[in-house]
Amino acid sequence: ILKTGPMDKAFKALRDCNDEILQLWGYDPAKRTSLQSEPTPKTPPGNWVTDVSYPLYELSNGGRGIVHFRLDLDDTGKATKCEILDSPSSKDFQKAVCSNLMKNARLSPALDSAGNPVPWYWQSTVVFLIGQ
Repeated sequence: ILKTGPMDKAFKALRDCNDEILQLWGYDPAKRTSLQSEPTPKTPPGNWVTDVSYPLYELSNGGRGIVHFRLDLDDTGKATKCEILDSPSSKDFQKAVCSNLMKNARLSPALDSAGNPVPWYWQSTVVFLIGQ
């Protein structure tokens, strides 16, 4: 048993931090708690960026890549922007991720509390590995 004591202040700080990030991204944090559903992939995300997307220079040099990204979506679920959130990898990996996601990502839109489609975001990570 892990005795942590009261966690209310820690959870409030985490919520405040998340709200601040959403505001920086241009989203209303209050909307998050009222969403009926968040965007969901219509097709497997693993098919959006495939082994053919591996940057040739990185492939020939055995490079590995990790790219954390956010897709901004319109009210139809269509990607309108790809933003790299964090990536210790080369710009080639980042470019490959965003260009493929903008072409191939298919998502159902987020729904507000009344069930109406609304613009929102979807975030995930792409990992490039050779021989895995």
